[in-house]
Amino acid sequence: MANKFAARSNESELLDDLSVSREVLYKNLDELETLNRLSRGPSIILAGLKSILPKKELITIVDLGCGSGDTLRFIARWGRKNKLKLKLIGVDINPMVIDCLNERSHEYPEISGCSADASEYAANMQDVDVVISSLFFHHLNNHELIQIFTNLHKRCNFGLVFIDLKRSRTAYYSSWIATRLFNGSHLSKNDGPLSVLKAFKKSDLEFILERAGIKNYMLRRVWMFRYQLIASF
Repeated sequence: MANKFAARSNESELLDDLSVSREVLYKNLDELETLNRLSRGPSIILAGLKSILPKKELITIVDLGCGSGDTLRFIARWGRKNKLKLKLIGVDINPMVIDCLNERSHEYPEISGCSADASEYAANMQDVDVVISSLFFHHLNNHELIQIFTNLHKRCNFGLVFIDLKRSRTAYYSSWIATRLFNGSHLSKNDGPLSVLKAFKKSDLEFILERAGIKNYMLRRVWMFRYQLIASF
């Protein structure tokens, strides 16, 4: 019997289906916000962001695979507290996700949404200082990741900060149990464990970063079976 944890799965998650209903999608986005809070995702992203944030009058930050925008709102509150002028852009291929971001960010004029393919956006973006991402890159295969990271390295002014899942048996079965114990949606029950199978071992990320020409980075394990990467360009 093949070891399903040996290599990254190429199976698509239900969330990747753009025909999913608004009701189901919004429920899943709520669940992802809860997961982000419990796993301290926004604060881990912000901690990395602080280490490479440029000193500029206006700082532009792009969140690839932004979801409902909870990480951007967290950063916006921090920016206001520290009197920073931020331009925060959330990018997602699904227009309904961007609708959700806009609805939940109406009190944050520094936040805007863009419905676009992340790879195409990275290949054509201009005047972006830092790119962030949380639990998004595992949706892409290795070839797509090498391409997108290569473009980020060329086009992003200062760096990249992301967190994503670690592929392991413990993470897989923890996700399987949690999504059932807390009565998750059918989408989260499918995508939670599957996302772990699509996730990374350290060697996967090191190979992708090397192929993309990214050498100046720090990669470490963080809370709840994830990796944090901070790359300076």
